[in-house]
Amino acid sequence: MKLIQTDRLELHHIGAEDLIDLFEKRDDTNALLGKTFSNPLRVLIVDDSRIFRAALGEALRHIPHVRVVDSVFSGDKAMQVIGEQPVDLVTLDLEMPGMDGMATLQAIGRFNRERPNQLPVGVIMISSH
Repeated sequence: MKLIQTDRLELHHIGAEDLIDLFEKRDDTNALLGKTFSNPLRVLIVDDSRIFRAALGEALRHIPHVRVVDSVFSGDKAMQVIGEQPVDLVTLDLEMPGMDGMATLQAIGRFNRERPNQLPVGVIMISSH
């Protein structure tokens, strides 16, 4: 189900099983991100739940061509990681203390606009609600 669409942003509601399927289906992911996978897909996990970060990280570690580059608890930490190392995709919790998921999504959008000749950092929003 598509929730929001603008010229540079689409939000979809998908379940956790759909998320894992997305990572496992290399051709679909390739088409989604518009990149080839000679290098692993670099994923940043952002969630204030340590248990959820660990579970998602463990699930993603078993998928070929996916590498979890970091796992952080806040939007501020996420933006720090994105600024310091290459990240292809962020899994982003919606509700977090401090910089919440929507504010972080906006910050990632600004980051992408500041680098128009590079592949944008993709975002998959995740919430338990």
